[in-house]
Amino acid sequence: MECIVNPAMLMSLHPRFARAILSGQKTQELRRRFPIHAEGTTVYAYSTSPEKQLLGQFTISRVERIPTWLLARTRRTATNLTANEVRAYLAGLSHGVVVSVSDARWFQTPVGLSELRTLGLEPPQSYRFVPKDSLTFLASLAQQEIAVPKLDLSPEWTIDFFGPEKSEALTKDRQLQLVS
Repeated sequence: MECIVNPAMLMSLHPRFARAILSGQKTQELRRRFPIHAEGTTVYAYSTSPEKQLLGQFTISRVERIPTWLLARTRRTATNLTANEVRAYLAGLSHGVVVSVSDARWFQTPVGLSELRTLGLEPPQSYRFVPKDSLTFLASLAQQEIAVPKLDLSPEWTIDFFGPEKSEALTKDRQLQLVS
């Protein structure tokens, strides 16, 4: 039986982690549950509240199921988490899933929640595969990528990369482009 994997998924990430992944400072994402055969999948990174924007994309290079006790000891730097954060997040589980990321890219223009909804894309609690009819729009965002300098995204820093006014204006510009 042939396994058909959807080529793209939408993943919700806390702003701290979305920005760390896209800037290259975080190379692994920790999940409680995740499809183990997702290598090669393109992931569109949705930054959750308070940002509520699609910021960029990355590729899943590897998926590993690892015992919780080992994760708390060995994967803290790559996941940008403390040992206590790992233990709290995986409480009650014997294993966690480490998603290794590569080819992270920012989008030139973030896509706000209202625009995603007009396109029929509802950000998931964790992740969801992207419907085929939305792939063309998302692929067009990747063609407009920009390079972003490395940022210090340690937990105590809060960075509003685009600023609320610019993000809102950029979203309005994109809506006008899509309508015309």
